[in-house]
Amino acid sequence: MSRPGWKIASWALLVTWVTCGAMNMAHVRAGLLTSYGADLTLPAWLYITSRGLDSPSRRTLIGRYVGHTPAFAACLIVLASALTEVSQYFWPHGLFPGVFDPLDILAYVFGVGLCYGLDTMSPRKAPPVSPSE
Repeated sequence: MSRPGWKIASWALLVTWVTCGAMNMAHVRAGLLTSYGADLTLPAWLYITSRGLDSPSRRTLIGRYVGHTPAFAACLIVLASALTEVSQYFWPHGLFPGVFDPLDILAYVFGVGLCYGLDTMSPRKAPPVSPSE
C-alpha cells in the first residue's frame, strides 16, 4: 500500500474507533459495530502509527522501538491488546473494566494481521545511496 493509502487508512481507522467509542459511551447498540468496531480498529491504527506508515518522515520514540520491525510491532500490539482483554476475565472492574470476550482477541488479531500483511507485501523504496559510496 502506498503512503497516501496508509494515511487514508489511518484516518479512517481513527474516525471509526472514536465513533464506536462515542456510541458505546452513549449506550447506543449497533450490533457488530459497537461490539467489535473499536476492537478491530484501535490495534490496527496503533500498528500503522507505531510503524510510521502514515507519516514516514515523522519518527517518534515509540516508532523507533515498537515499530522497528513489522513482526515486533504486530506481536507487541496484539499481545498488549490481548492482555487487556484477559485482565477483564480476572479483574472485571479493574483498570480495563468490561466483560471478557475471546472474540475481541480475534478482532485484534484480524485488524493487526491485515495491516501486517499489507505492510510486509508493500514494495519498499530503496534507501538513497550516499555520495560517499
